[in-house]
Amino acid sequence: MHKPFIHCFKTAKEYYVYDVNTDKIIQVSFETYNFLENNIWDEKAEREIEKLINEGYLKRTRVEEVKHFATDFLESYLENRMNQLVLQVTQKCNLRCSYCVYSGDYKNRNHSQKEMSWETAKEAVDYLYGHSMSSEDIYISFYGGEPLLMFRLIKEVVEYVKREYCQRTVHFNLTTNGTLFTPEIVQYFIKNNIQIMFSLDGPKEVHDKNRIFAGSNRGSFEKLRDSMKMIYSMDRKYYKKNVSFNTVLDPQNELRTIYEFLDKDRLISKNLSRISVLNDNYTDKQCEFSGEFVEEQEYEYFKCFLSKLKRINEKFVARAVKEEFDNEMREIKQHEEKMQEEISKVNHHSGPCIPGAKKIFVTAEGNIYPCERVSEISEVSKIGDIKKGIDKNKVLNLLNIERYSQDRCKDCWAYQHCTICIACADDTKNISNKEIEKHCWKVRGGFEEAMKNYCTLKELGYKFEEYEGKC
Repeated sequence: MHKPFIHCFKTAKEYYVYDVNTDKIIQVSFETYNFLENNIWDEKAEREIEKLINEGYLKRTRVEEVKHFATDFLESYLENRMNQLVLQVTQKCNLRCSYCVYSGDYKNRNHSQKEMSWETAKEAVDYLYGHSMSSEDIYISFYGGEPLLMFRLIKEVVEYVKREYCQRTVHFNLTTNGTLFTPEIVQYFIKNNIQIMFSLDGPKEVHDKNRIFAGSNRGSFEKLRDSMKMIYSMDRKYYKKNVSFNTVLDPQNELRTIYEFLDKDRLISKNLSRISVLNDNYTDKQCEFSGEFVEEQEYEYFKCFLSKLKRINEKFVARAVKEEFDNEMREIKQHEEKMQEEISKVNHHSGPCIPGAKKIFVTAEGNIYPCERVSEISEVSKIGDIKKGIDKNKVLNLLNIERYSQDRCKDCWAYQHCTICIACADDTKNISNKEIEKHCWKVRGGFEEAMKNYCTLKELGYKFEEYEGKC
């Protein structure tokens, strides 16, 4: 017989049980924790456990059949609910960033001279509109390589959409290294309200360490900075509303320098920033974290704690850390408020999106993938092409990806908080149990850490209910 579907953990001060069936965190006595975790009987524990059982906790229910909730409605999702198209307008780039997925160090992509034709772009746009009848807003993203190498094609797509689909609400955006802007391009972007996400890794000495021009060791920071200044000077309102930044943290760099730059620079501090850490998906290279990086990261989290408890002003906390922390706490709080008696016996862990439903990534050749994070050379990740459309059977395979590891997944206490999808489960040839398992400990470790943070704040008097929208 199964044991109760739970996970025991403790903070520096108290003891807790995460009850998987109800998706709730329960504070318990040391005696109850010791019995549930170490099977050491105690009379007090017996009484408390009986009370918890009567309240609906400590059930043994597990998932018995793996089936994603969208499986039976997949056709409707694929036909009507798409709302984002990511166009890989080129695989060419004028930079050679050392950690870029196109750099040659990754198995899933390489730089090439491939460019998207107008015919492929048009077919992709028409496909989006033909499969988005239930979506109010439409998003078209330009991706590379470096998309501004294909500014001519970007203009063709924008003008075609404005002409043929003027009745729909469309938002355009692109991710760029920022080195190719001219006044003409900026003016066109302003006129058409195109959102820009700049790839910016920090101050000059950090950014230029990895983001260099092809054929030289010359850094790209100054050219990017010039583009930022040009856009700001041409239309400050547009800049504030439509410019954002994507920062990749190299764990060999000094973290504090990067955070201070992002928070204090006049052209960056008021704009949205998205931060991620280098990962080792699709590469044999190990991502090594320096001791200084880890210490600085932990110190920023410590300051975040102090700010929540009003011990220091939150202006002393890195904005990126605060946003990440708030998102973690918000997710825990939402699950705490959810009314759930037990986990459904027919279920699927929470990792995958519905491939091809909300979003598709179309490569320069016209192949369709669920998103830009997956491997472009993997047949298992490819869900169709722009000529034939999406293969429903391939989508079903990715949608129900848990079937490849179901024996392990069904007993995983982080089942309802899993983030594993095809982007971290594919070895470029097949869906790999080895790749899945490599990410499992990260998921469980991250969720447990978030629960400990949440519980510690409550122990110290933080009132989540009083800070709705701030936590």
